Amino acid sequence: MQHQPKYSFSLVSFILLLAFAANAQLISSKDLTERFVQYQEAALQEKLFVHTSKNDFLVGETIYFSIYSVDGMLHQPLTLSRVAFLELIDSGNKPIVQTKVALQDAFGNGSLAIPDTLRTGYYRLVAYTSWMRNFDVEYYFKKQITVVNPQNIPVTENSKRDSTTISFYPEGGYLVADHECNVAFKVSNNSKGVRIKGRIVNQLNDTIARFEPLKFGIGTLLFKPQPNQHYKAFIRVDKVWKEVKLPTIHQKGSTIRLFAVADSVKARITQTINSESDSIILFVHSRGKILDRSWVKLNAGGVARLSWPVTRFEDGINHITIFDKYGTPAAERLYFKKPMNLALINAEITNPNISVREASEIKLKVQDASGYPLKGKFSLSLFKTDNFQKYDSINIINYLMLTSDLRGTIENPAYYLSNSDSTSSRALDNLMLTHGWRRFVWTDVINHQLQPMPFSPDTEGMTIRAIVHDETNKPIPNSKVLLSTASPHNQLYASISNFRGIASFYTKNLVGQNELFLQELGYDKNISFTVLSPFTEKYPQNPGWILNVDSSDKGLIRDYSIHAQATSLFFKPKFTQPKLQDFAQYGKPDKTYRTNQYVEFPLVKDALSEYVSDVIVRKQEAVTKIFLFDKLREEYFENEPLVLIDGIPVLNTDRIVGLQAGLFEGIEVYNRKVFYGPFVFNGVLSLKSKTGKFNGIQINPEATVLEYEGLQLKREFYVPGDQESELVEEKLPDFRNPLLWVPNIQTNSRGEARIIFTTSDLKGTYLTFINGISENGLPGTTAFSFQVK
Repeated sequence: MQHQPKYSFSLVSFILLLAFAANAQLISSKDLTERFVQYQEAALQEKLFVHTSKNDFLVGETIYFSIYSVDGMLHQPLTLSRVAFLELIDSGNKPIVQTKVALQDAFGNGSLAIPDTLRTGYYRLVAYTSWMRNFDVEYYFKKQITVVNPQNIPVTENSKRDSTTISFYPEGGYLVADHECNVAFKVSNNSKGVRIKGRIVNQLNDTIARFEPLKFGIGTLLFKPQPNQHYKAFIRVDKVWKEVKLPTIHQKGSTIRLFAVADSVKARITQTINSESDSIILFVHSRGKILDRSWVKLNAGGVARLSWPVTRFEDGINHITIFDKYGTPAAERLYFKKPMNLALINAEITNPNISVREASEIKLKVQDASGYPLKGKFSLSLFKTDNFQKYDSINIINYLMLTSDLRGTIENPAYYLSNSDSTSSRALDNLMLTHGWRRFVWTDVINHQLQPMPFSPDTEGMTIRAIVHDETNKPIPNSKVLLSTASPHNQLYASISNFRGIASFYTKNLVGQNELFLQELGYDKNISFTVLSPFTEKYPQNPGWILNVDSSDKGLIRDYSIHAQATSLFFKPKFTQPKLQDFAQYGKPDKTYRTNQYVEFPLVKDALSEYVSDVIVRKQEAVTKIFLFDKLREEYFENEPLVLIDGIPVLNTDRIVGLQAGLFEGIEVYNRKVFYGPFVFNGVLSLKSKTGKFNGIQINPEATVLEYEGLQLKREFYVPGDQESELVEEKLPDFRNPLLWVPNIQTNSRGEARIIFTTSDLKGTYLTFINGISENGLPGTTAFSFQVK
């Protein structure tokens, strides 16, 4: 019989204490600061903001957009990524349309065509970069848009099923017995805030607190739980009281309460008496900038009172966190300071009394709060507004300063920053209580634990990643791979697969539809490639909002549908073709031979042997091989060169020597070692076919060939210009809506810009909506309306 060892309780306790002491080491405010700075530097935050041409669409219409990329800390234009990914997703988080957009100097613009097969409902526009995929998907840019299919307008359903939910958020994070706490709550139905009445009762069924929301289903109540007491919460929905769960009440802990008084912010910090320490570490920061760090001494009652001037805080969200002596966060509170340092945009139309089919002008002047003119980039949308086309509640200010740093969905973010009354201020503070800022986990900061970063930023262009695997689908590491394109502008890239068999190709100017060739150097059998999607596999949480179309709007939607069809019929879309050059790192050829200047040879091997003096053709082991002359060493290379046909590598040169020489118009020779990415080639021999598309030439039967969509082509937004007189003469119907979309307005050194436009046939109220950011990182937005008579 085997005997089990017996340990006394004191010995086990001693071992546990040793283990705790090994892991729970004392930390200073300086240590905390250093670790925080190191973490922020290693985990650079990138934010995207997307301005769309409007917010409500019919199927078949086009969403035009501008993208702004900024540093998550400073909100200054960030040029880290050269590619942004944009997706239109449905309520089931299924992508409907996906596209890749080029970013130049932190800005980009493009379009998405809405499929005419979509059902009426809410859809979401999601935008991110490759680098942003390393972090929580909740911090992708997300925006809800309305899509209406005139052939599929659902009837409003009044469901009797109660889906009302409520969540409680104690100020500081915890309910602590015998500590008075401001408890925020959020009541919603299908993620929309609703009004209710609620109460908290003790174990004697006495009501000790009553509550109801202030705005958007969010409110607060004051609650002081007593030790060893039990409490229940009830809310009244449709005249019925139902019980809801309260947060756990802790018998020991710390709390923090915040009070905004005139031009100062005051804090009351409490800690259960007889705790291990009578001091705590205070740490205040905003988007990575440290505002305060210090040890705070608690009085004999376990209370500390602090005060800061409002000017001490940064615009937007500020974080006040307290830690114990081991660096464990004990409580946290968010404080929002309404932004004051902004780009102020003054925009006006030159002739407000404007008629249909009349030219006009919008003048912009942008300056800071002190009146200094600002240079920057801005985008402008101008559309007819009514019951269907509504004002967009998301702008660059409330997104960067507020919603981009909060998880989940904020209902009507424009309300919080567009109003300055006491109710909106209280509602904004309630919002801070119900949304924790969690771009990082404090334990990761303390323990120097940076999460893995599998996605590198697209610093030069779009990155194409492919898994190299054998016939058993097993990844092959250290495989030498070439990727080439057969587009009109040939490109060639080289990579060595990593330990997971992934080869990465950092492309440049890969635009539109392309045909990709993937080949493995030196071993072209039983190897295949799987190109990985650059798009995300996860999406932000869907708020679940339900679109109900008012029956009175059906006539309006019918008119919009007719107008949209007429616009697509008479104004065909145009796409801007970029001016690109063939991309080759090996530079200009040393010699170029034109076959039409000499007697035509029957086969390629004849042309190479008789015409190209830098090449010798030899037969080795029944295989024909080609060797180039090395002009530096003045002798022939011992190994074959890289051979290209129309930019596509031919890894088995025996396949091309028997081709008809008449297929080609020129031969280029590089008589030197060519360094290409991680590879070194013994010269390059490039053949140019007469068609430029290697028609009838078999490059490599073992190569993986596939169609690949590169960066999107720019779709031009139609604006009557040279065709304006023709439009008026022919009296073609003009029902453009949006009326104007300008994605890239640049203000001059005086902070000014001018936009000329022409109205359409549609009378009514038009809204001009402008977003943008200055060169020094000040966001700005404005909107104004006018009548077309």
